[in-house]
Amino acid sequence: MKINRKSWHYRIRKFWSFDDARNLCSYFWSTVWATALFPIVPVVALFVLLFLTAPLWGIWIDSQGFNIIIGIFEIFGLCVFWYEYRKEEYKHTVREPSLVKEFVKAKKQKICPLIEYE
Repeated sequence: MKINRKSWHYRIRKFWSFDDARNLCSYFWSTVWATALFPIVPVVALFVLLFLTAPLWGIWIDSQGFNIIIGIFEIFGLCVFWYEYRKEEYKHTVREPSLVKEFVKAKKQKICPLIEYE
């Protein structure tokens, strides 16, 4: 199987400094872990930002319900901004084979194909 170095799953693995896997099985499971860990970083950063800037807004830190609501709106706003910022990049891309689909096919055949990086 060929993995494009510009694919989202390759970049998310590199964000967490995973080494290049040699076969599809180890690549798939490290991608699952990297994807599960990826949302933790922005959420923690947003809550730290909210905690540090709350006194500037006149909001006390002990009003947790309000802080959670503000945090949810901040996360939503960042997601909308990210989508608007990146949507032009993804309009004309050629779809590569699905990582999950290829993993399921390999599991059914009881093999782990080697990976080539483009």
